[in-house]
Amino acid sequence: MAQLKLIPFIASIILLAGCGLSQSAVKLNNYVIATSLDGQTYPKVGDSLRIDQVTSTAPFNEKEMVYRVSDVKFESDYYNRFISGPEEIVGNQIALWLEKSGLYGAVSQPNMRAPSKQILQVSITKLFGDFRDNQQPAAVMEMQFVLVESQGLRPEVIMKKTLASRVNIDAKDPALLAQGYGTALNDILKQLATLLSEK
Repeated sequence: MAQLKLIPFIASIILLAGCGLSQSAVKLNNYVIATSLDGQTYPKVGDSLRIDQVTSTAPFNEKEMVYRVSDVKFESDYYNRFISGPEEIVGNQIALWLEKSGLYGAVSQPNMRAPSKQILQVSITKLFGDFRDNQQPAAVMEMQFVLVESQGLRPEVIMKKTLASRVNIDAKDPALLAQGYGTALNDILKQLATLLSEK
């Protein structure tokens, strides 16, 4: 008799488990920001450069992509995100790009405490998709660069500049937005290279 009472209970557990298995898992799309030097090189300006820890201002310091949907409203996208923090991705790309550019003999990655005469501090101040109804969809990126000469008794700021880029994309699409970020970063780094060449 006791066994007969257990049958409905067991059947309900199996049914609930089956419903749980049939539900599809939430899919998260992960993106990176990738640059390309396109074979361009610049005159050497120094032996070494150390990229300091890259920072980012809120709300652009999270993995989730951020969209501007009105003049005063921004939204984050839980399902479309960067594969790691934007600071890590951008810092890595800056170091690789500058090393390939020929501007310095060696460029160390962020957070590597390699000795260097010059230190580049980077802060991401804007990183969003401009998806306002009255605007062409675009990838918007802005960064502040501070170049510090570390030799001598006191470190000296020898350059401080905010550089920005806006890259139009064909649609309000996160994959196109990630590609647009890569183009925008490339543009900003070309601006930076020109400034460094003039030092």
